[in-house]
Amino acid sequence: MIISKVSANFLDKIFDNHTDQTEINSTKRLHPTASRIRQVLREMNIKGKDCKLIRIEETSNKLAVPPHTDASQGYESVIVPLCFTGNVHTILFKSLYLGKGTSKGYKYRPTKNKYYDSEWLSSDNELCTGLIDKPFTNKKYKPLLSYLPKEDLFGLQIAKIIKWKERKAFKFESNQLHSGSNFKGKKRWLLIIKKQS
Repeated sequence: MIISKVSANFLDKIFDNHTDQTEINSTKRLHPTASRIRQVLREMNIKGKDCKLIRIEETSNKLAVPPHTDASQGYESVIVPLCFTGNVHTILFKSLYLGKGTSKGYKYRPTKNKYYDSEWLSSDNELCTGLIDKPFTNKKYKPLLSYLPKEDLFGLQIAKIIKWKERKAFKFESNQLHSGSNFKGKKRWLLIIKKQS
């Protein structure tokens, strides 16, 4: 589904008018309520009461979205790319996280290296399915994932690569490991985590 230009402009406007007091690492976030963006949710056929989280995010930090999940089982993530430059992708991996995680989701980081000072990390990697005991060797590493150390992709296999198109929504299970790709400049997107339908 592609959201209308009216909805995208509305989301951009409320985001641009927002000051994020917690902005860190070149990443700005806004958590609008379901009622505030109800016309967008209505257009997407999503009920506000089913939403666990709604966030508009913009970053110029490539390390802002390493392999992670958005929530535990029973939810799906809907991403709507709003603005970006060049080619941007979301990479879905074959692994699912079966634990409870935190309210922030789950981060897959085999090396336990932190990418920034206040970063939180998950510790229960054994609760991931689909991991193999091999280094990451996919040919897409250089064009898409070279912003990450290869060691932090150990055991992962790519299931699907989704190329971003402005305003075109895509969804996947919230407990599926996924990451961002290399990109230029800034990228902005809407994330909705909702009960699975």
